Amino acid sequence: MSISILRIKDFGFDINNFLREILDKEKNYSKNFDYVESRRLIYCDGFKREMNFQGISCVEIIANNFFLQSKWCYEKNIKFDESRWYNDILQIQINYYNPKILFFEGNIYLDFDILKKLKSKKNLKVVIRSGLPLKKIQKNFCDIIFASTPCLNNLYRKEKLNSFLLYNYFDKQILKEIKIKDFDVRNNNPVFVGSSGYNSSNKLSKRYFFLKNLIKKTDLVCFLYEGNKSPFIKSLYSKIKYQTKYAVFFLSKSLDIFLRKFIFYNKFISKRKIYMNKNYLYPNFKDYFNKPKKPLSEIFPNKVNSPKFGIDLYNKISDHKIFINKHVDDIFSAGNLKMFESTGVKTALFVEKFDNLNDNFVENEEVVFYLNQDDLEKKIKFFLENQDKLAEIANRGHEKTLKHHSTKNRIKEILEVLNN
Repeated sequence: MSISILRIKDFGFDINNFLREILDKEKNYSKNFDYVESRRLIYCDGFKREMNFQGISCVEIIANNFFLQSKWCYEKNIKFDESRWYNDILQIQINYYNPKILFFEGNIYLDFDILKKLKSKKNLKVVIRSGLPLKKIQKNFCDIIFASTPCLNNLYRKEKLNSFLLYNYFDKQILKEIKIKDFDVRNNNPVFVGSSGYNSSNKLSKRYFFLKNLIKKTDLVCFLYEGNKSPFIKSLYSKIKYQTKYAVFFLSKSLDIFLRKFIFYNKFISKRKIYMNKNYLYPNFKDYFNKPKKPLSEIFPNKVNSPKFGIDLYNKISDHKIFINKHVDDIFSAGNLKMFESTGVKTALFVEKFDNLNDNFVENEEVVFYLNQDDLEKKIKFFLENQDKLAEIANRGHEKTLKHHSTKNRIKEILEVLNN
């Protein structure tokens, strides 16, 4: 069997946990996979569907779901090593489908020695689309990188990599499978759907405190994923992490004090006052250890609900007039998926102000930008008191997404790069 593109997706813990609840052991691989796609998780089958429509054969796999991957093998009477099932099955599938292009969605988890051999043997082109910084070894293996934000694309370009900007997008097929309510009858409470930042990476700790303060001060409703570690492991992990950080802090502070004294008493070093700034070399102690201690669902049980995925997620967003977007911490340009999911279902998007946002939407006409939490609270209040303006923004943002940020638009951009 030979195809043009094999698209490799790896779902996060949150979605894989959700899949455990909906997959059916009695059904075959195809029926289970089709059911997963019908739930419209992440991009569902939009990429494959649009590629096939363009005459390009494409197959998609969810590489890190053991249930689906093992079922695929069992039905084809293919044996694999369960101790290293991820690499084993994925290598088997690449040999089976014999694609010209491996298209990794988000990250590359395949063992790089295996990938190196496959790439050389089969003359494969390796492509990745990602919204987070790639490791050096990942970048070195890629023939083409599609970066979903300008800051990442500029970074890769400076490194002389073959990188192209490709924003996230919305699949119009979703609109055929959910019922979008009239704007007037929607819930006035703003909504946030996603990870809270609790029990997560350091890239989301600011989001946690942002949501915590916003829930206190507004009628924000949340549907949050807050991790899945057991209480014992979570507690042990937190203690080890805290003690390690304390040791690093102590050592860095001791070194800092030594350097300050050296600079201060050394008459040959000019501008020593610059180096005596109290924030130089190490962060503020309180900020350094200010990490989420409780899930928001425990602090606000009446305002925080269990996470939603796929069709359920789109239905929940479309129940509300305002969607609050908060990107991961410490990024320099915007472009996450929620921007297009919310506008796609005709909900007014309120998003942090980044320099590149005007590439996608017009401020206060198609979406609302906010500078900080105080500014956001004021804008929520203003637009809820001026709902005609809010409805206009929701409609214009929706039209913009359907016209310029759909699956069809992005596949066209991908093909322009691949064909050249």
